[in-house]
Amino acid sequence: MKTCFIVTSSIQSTDKPLTYSATRSVFSNEERFRQTMYTISSIKNNYPDAKIYIVDSSKDYIKYSNFFQYYFGVEFYSLEENNKEINYIVNNHKHKSYCESLLIRTFTKQKMKELIKYDLIFKVSGRYVIEINNKPSDPSKIYFKRPMVNNWKDYYDEVLPMVDRRNIENDNCIRQYPTIIYAYGPNNIKRMLKIHENILKITSSPNMECYDTELLHYFYSREFQNDIVETDWIVSGFYGSNGMFVRY
Repeated sequence: MKTCFIVTSSIQSTDKPLTYSATRSVFSNEERFRQTMYTISSIKNNYPDAKIYIVDSSKDYIKYSNFFQYYFGVEFYSLEENNKEINYIVNNHKHKSYCESLLIRTFTKQKMKELIKYDLIFKVSGRYVIEINNKPSDPSKIYFKRPMVNNWKDYYDEVLPMVDRRNIENDNCIRQYPTIIYAYGPNNIKRMLKIHENILKITSSPNMECYDTELLHYFYSREFQNDIVETDWIVSGFYGSNGMFVRY
């Protein structure tokens, strides 16, 4: 299948705080650049012939754009170059999920004619390494890592009432889809864009700061849950805000 990857990236990070952290990134720009190279290498290990779009919000992007032109099948898309106003929001808005959805929506709408030519479109978060142990085979489906399942806490009644599905799921849990990696066929682009539109609406509200992309991808995908395949793909890397290493 003809495959492409959309790598959401912010090699250069600002010092603006996030909703959950006063520090946007503990890593230098140089280290974030190196980690992004590992992401591209891991994608090529899994899909050597795939097209890779690095969709990046760095303000001073020329260095990175020049560097990645020597990678076969890699296109560096600078949001700063294509839309300075939106790039400013992505670099300064305090809700990380809002920033990522705005980045993805902007790129997808601009590149729609290209994206629909692929059988499979992956989204991968930059700076993470991926292991795709079972490759998707049905372009009509949407592929997510298995949801993270946690017990519902009492204070969620106040801060997360919209995603309370305990009566539907018949348990006392809350579910989130890991969004470092997921994939879908071109016929599902509009569905995914709709999710991002909903995320932008929710996370733009100051009293909805507790909602994030993982919660909302699970919640808004329930209407087409029969078209979702849950996978055991593995991701590893370092959280930007505190430097903690994760692999799951």
